[in-house]
Amino acid sequence: MNRHQTIRISTGLRGRVGRYGTDVRNAAHESPDVLSGYLDASSSEPLHPAARETLLAALDQGYADPRRLHREGRNARMLLDNARSVIAESLGVRPDELSFTSSGTDAVHRGLLGLHRGRSPHGTSVVSSAVEHSSIKHALEWTDHPGHVVTPVDARGLVDLDDLVENVTQSMTSVVALQSANH
Repeated sequence: MNRHQTIRISTGLRGRVGRYGTDVRNAAHESPDVLSGYLDASSSEPLHPAARETLLAALDQGYADPRRLHREGRNARMLLDNARSVIAESLGVRPDELSFTSSGTDAVHRGLLGLHRGRSPHGTSVVSSAVEHSSIKHALEWTDHPGHVVTPVDARGLVDLDDLVENVTQSMTSVVALQSANH
């Protein structure tokens, strides 16, 4: 890169139509002096060509409600069941152990609340760090047992293991929710 080149970083604009109908992805590449990068891969990422092809075929053939009994619904159910089987096999789980959710936030809500409810005979508190994703905090607002113990972090965002152990042992803990990274 020479001193006359510009670096443009996108945080989620890739392939979207801009305010005035321009393709933002192409606008970044109009000048040969502009390098482009995409840094929001934790929330979205361009589809792999095989995944895109499969998605488009599913949209063409499986557009109906898979819970319905008409032909289109049964076709959609067949596609959904097949996708569930293929993914379950690749993950080494049974198909009935695999759930599809509408988003990562929805998955966190279902997972945390289900685990918390299932563990409630053993404890009523959830221990998390001070820098957890907001989906953890929002899910806890829906619990019957609002006990939420927050473990502090240092200036680098790291949890002190001794503080965590102390919080877990001093409360009736059902779940410990700690992230390894956040976007």
